[in-house]
Amino acid sequence: MRTTQPLFFSMAAGVVALALPTLAVAQDVAPTPAPPPEPVAASAEVGGSAEMAADTAPQGTSEPMAPPMSEPPPMMPPPPPPPPPPAEDEGSDAPASYFRIDHDYLAGLQLWAGATYGINDTVALATDVFIGENWPGVGMDADGNPTLVNGWWGEFDMGPSFTLGPLSIAPEVGIAFDWAAKKAVAINGPQLYTILSLDKIYFESWVWTVLYSAFDKSGPNDYIHTRNWLLYQVTDLIGIGPQLEYTYDLEDKVTTGFPVGGHVELGYGTGNSLGLFLGYETKKAVRQAAGDAGAEGRITFVHNF
Repeated sequence: MRTTQPLFFSMAAGVVALALPTLAVAQDVAPTPAPPPEPVAASAEVGGSAEMAADTAPQGTSEPMAPPMSEPPPMMPPPPPPPPPPAEDEGSDAPASYFRIDHDYLAGLQLWAGATYGINDTVALATDVFIGENWPGVGMDADGNPTLVNGWWGEFDMGPSFTLGPLSIAPEVGIAFDWAAKKAVAINGPQLYTILSLDKIYFESWVWTVLYSAFDKSGPNDYIHTRNWLLYQVTDLIGIGPQLEYTYDLEDKVTTGFPVGGHVELGYGTGNSLGLFLGYETKKAVRQAAGDAGAEGRITFVHNF
């Protein structure tokens, strides 16, 4: 046994000596192991495909095969269309309009309605209708004496309206019919309406020129009438101030009315106002013709649409 152990170790050493160079050569040519695949931020299905590709990469290559094309992600649906703009108020294009009732010393009960059609921020077309059931006029009786007559007065007026800041001016002209007599009886023109509306101050002026002679030279006399009032706005609902009115006979060249008094304007509900005018007739001849009575006035209700 002693004589065989050195021989065995000698043979083993020789085998090891022969194997070492071979291992060294093999180590030099051995393929570089492939780097681990980059992490993919994708769904579990895509990640699984990458792992399968790494497992099936051929030996001896330095890079794995590219992963097979996965199914493309579904296309996102298009964004919904924007909501339609809100529907415009059906009345937004409607003209500014009003309804008015007067009861006064001139003509008793009178009804008005008007509308203003805007053209731009400055110019508009103003229109109105006027009804005076007891509109007075001077006629002739069977003996040729002057007498006061009442007609069924209906009038239509039209004209431009100009707005410049707080100031509005509307010159108009109109035609009046007596429905009882079945004929046109007067031209009301020129007319002029002026309004100045400030924070606390309100001024309004009317001027009428009523021409009966346009249709009947022997009819009632032509005349000019004006009414003017200036108000101070005490609160949002109450305005108070002076008012004067004046009527002039164009044919006889005389003043036929000149009442002076006070005006109160009240807020009277949504879109409504109530005007109260009470004055005293300063023309003595007019007072005497009325039996020395001098109180004159008007009640006005207006609704703005």
